[in-house]
Amino acid sequence: MELKRLIQQLASRDLAERDAAAEEIYIAGSILARRAAREWLKDGDFHFSSRARSKTTVGIAVQPELFRQIRAANGSPRLAEVPPDQDAEEFECILRAFRLMC
Repeated sequence: MELKRLIQQLASRDLAERDAAAEEIYIAGSILARRAAREWLKDGDFHFSSRARSKTTVGIAVQPELFRQIRAANGSPRLAEVPPDQDAEEFECILRAFRLMC
């Protein structure tokens, strides 16, 4: 499925649709992150604890209006503290066992 459509589905009123989209985005992002970090993970001088290796965060950037729609669809979770010079808003949704938790 096309990533743009998956991101738009994060604003769906249907929880199952949001969950499915979040799962697909998480899987795709995890694969890309693992590929990007593959060489670092092999480097003995670049230490990762086993706990750090098991955590993967997948972030996406969207236009402000879509951000507001996604946040509203997910119960308006608390905004994260973002440095003012970044001119951004951010919130976290945690995917556990492929269930979107906000």
